Amino acid sequence: MRILKPFLMVLIFSFALLFGLFYHISSSEFWPITISKTIWSLQLQESSVWQKPVFNFALSLFHFIPGLNDVEHLQLVKVVFTLLGFVSILLFTSSVRRLVTESTSAEVRLQDYVISAILLLVSPFYLNNFFRIRSDQFTFFVLSLALYFLTTRKMKSAYLTLLTSVFVSLKSVVLILPLMILVDTKSLLLPFQMGQRTKWYFYGLLAALAIWFIALNLPALTYVFTSIGHPIDFVFLNTYLMAEAPLILGSLGLGMYFSLSVNMNKFIKLNFASRLLKTSLVSLILILFSPQSLPFFIGSLVPFIYLPLMAGGYVCFQKSELKLRAISVGLVSVLILISVHAYWFNEQKIPFFRANLDQFEYIKKSAKILERNKLTYLDGMGLYPRQNYLSCFYSPNDDDSNLNCLNQIKEHKADVYILTRRLSSLNEDLVGYLKDSYIMVQPNFWIKTASRDRVSDDEFDPDNGPVPALIFGM
Repeated sequence: MRILKPFLMVLIFSFALLFGLFYHISSSEFWPITISKTIWSLQLQESSVWQKPVFNFALSLFHFIPGLNDVEHLQLVKVVFTLLGFVSILLFTSSVRRLVTESTSAEVRLQDYVISAILLLVSPFYLNNFFRIRSDQFTFFVLSLALYFLTTRKMKSAYLTLLTSVFVSLKSVVLILPLMILVDTKSLLLPFQMGQRTKWYFYGLLAALAIWFIALNLPALTYVFTSIGHPIDFVFLNTYLMAEAPLILGSLGLGMYFSLSVNMNKFIKLNFASRLLKTSLVSLILILFSPQSLPFFIGSLVPFIYLPLMAGGYVCFQKSELKLRAISVGLVSVLILISVHAYWFNEQKIPFFRANLDQFEYIKKSAKILERNKLTYLDGMGLYPRQNYLSCFYSPNDDDSNLNCLNQIKEHKADVYILTRRLSSLNEDLVGYLKDSYIMVQPNFWIKTASRDRVSDDEFDPDNGPVPALIFGM
């Protein structure tokens, strides 16, 4: 057992780190990495950074590390957020174990790693999103930390962490709901059990939360309401429901069995079985009725949906007269079959693994052109965190932001325009706006004619290398 625990830990850790580090970076991940540096600037500040202040503050710290180029900056952020995702699931599973059973033996702690590995491997949506550089995953990390504090009875830390999570993103309010169903409702009365000094911290956070919400999140709410008028893309939601239907139905069915079975009181704490089912059901409803059920959002709720399965794993590890070891083998076999189905179906819509090596290759080569010649760029997504970007982010449901991008293209403000797939989605004749004043020196890379002479021919690679419109998708 002493050898098995570190071996399993290293195995899961190595797999998670390599998978997250080399997985394709989505276009919406680049933008917060780049604009987070403006949180420290009054003149260049992007107003949206204060809609997710804790998340953007964490990302802004990477800009203070000297000597990094753009690729190294992105890779370091990837490593840290992959680690956060790995720690999140360990905190979450260990907290669920404490809610299920009172045991603290080494064997029970080993189960945390096994359950973590199963959750990572059987759910394509969780495996493909646990490491994302998104506020959804960062919120899940903060809430997993809060759940850990709650289950270890560090109540002051738990409540202050819950309050802090709201400053990560407005979506955290949604994610807090299943968490509060999972834990004892007495936790809602925590502030009244605090000392006088802690109460003042609590009331200060509430006041700051109210000011932050009124001053900076009304535009975000306006965006939510205006996006309702746009067509809703259900492709990711449909893919999740079809690919992981056996896991979803199995989790809800197992939760119902735990709630109705009297014998389960031997293995699961009293009154906790019904909370497992309620949390799983509410989390699924949140996904079904969200106006934007993107993979990142779904991935942050998957652990809550599969809570009964996780609890079932802990039950199967416990010794009893029911010979649950044999049942464990059967359960693992069923999970393997289910995961094969889930990955086969998921592969039809979303590739199981997409490497980011071509993205890093392109960024490394093109960033040198921008850096050496002090050129500004515009690409609709912020590919280069260490270069001079012009503020422009294309969003399918944000007409004001899209109009800003289009105006900057028409006015020829940037030295370089990179026609990524996101920028090309403006559905305008972008080439027509650029061809008179810009030269395409390599695929999708347009440089202002006046700046062309500053760049030597050796810096361009017109015939080789990846194409931005293909490797930097939506």
